[in-house]
Amino acid sequence: MHIFTVDFESPSDYYTDKQGNRREISQEGFFRSCEKLFSLLEQHKVKPTFFIMGEVADRYPDMIAEIAKKYDIGSHGYAHLNADKFSLGEFEKDLQKSLDVLEKVTGKRPDKFRCP
Repeated sequence: MHIFTVDFESPSDYYTDKQGNRREISQEGFFRSCEKLFSLLEQHKVKPTFFIMGEVADRYPDMIAEIAKKYDIGSHGYAHLNADKFSLGEFEKDLQKSLDVLEKVTGKRPDKFRCP
């Protein structure tokens, strides 16, 4: 058995190119990168579980809804909290918020969670 998962986190506003220069990432560039990933997954018939942050689902609901039509979705928290630095209550609130957003966007409540 092979298991493949994707942590789908907020894109950084910048990346470092091969020459070490800091470059800005546009939303369009982020979407193009995602399309390349989806194409590779389809080409190789890979069906991963996407662990998606609630913030990402709030920011890109249409993209997340499309992902959910083809792939399994799990929560990666709402704001990518480091679990050992927050109280249990804060962590539970973040998780609940992510589940609520993902359910609203995808129509299905995630039953999987990957800790940030």
